[in-house]
Amino acid sequence: FSVAPALLIPDYNATGAVSTIDVVSSVTSLTKVTVKVNITHAYDGDLALYLIGPDGTTTITLIANQASDSDNFRDTIFDDAATEYATNGENSFRGSYKPVEPLSTFNGINPNGTWSLKVVDSDGGVEGTLDNWSIIIE
Repeated sequence: FSVAPALLIPDYNATGAVSTIDVVSSVTSLTKVTVKVNITHAYDGDLALYLIGPDGTTTITLIANQASDSDNFRDTIFDDAATEYATNGENSFRGSYKPVEPLSTFNGINPNGTWSLKVVDSDGGVEGTLDNWSIIIE
């Protein structure tokens, strides 16, 4: 689905940055969802990412401040089928990673509506940008 535009991630701010994508499809019962992100940030260990479903009540943690020793997420895909968690990247996270909580929690819901990605920077000193993100619905 569409790619959301760039958004500043507030430094050391629990409110974070929230970006939305409106999903309109013929699919009425979700069987799989994956999320692709591009984030520019000098210390990924500061970041937590949350996917919020279109019902506004279901929130899945994609990553929770465990991505130390790396900077940036480049074409990073969160997919339940991935084999490793995003815990330590040499330069930036590229490829597919397991989310902290399973995206399959969304299975069976109607995927149509507004999905949100919330990015929280939990430590001071480094600002960043949610460059873009997209969602793949099956």
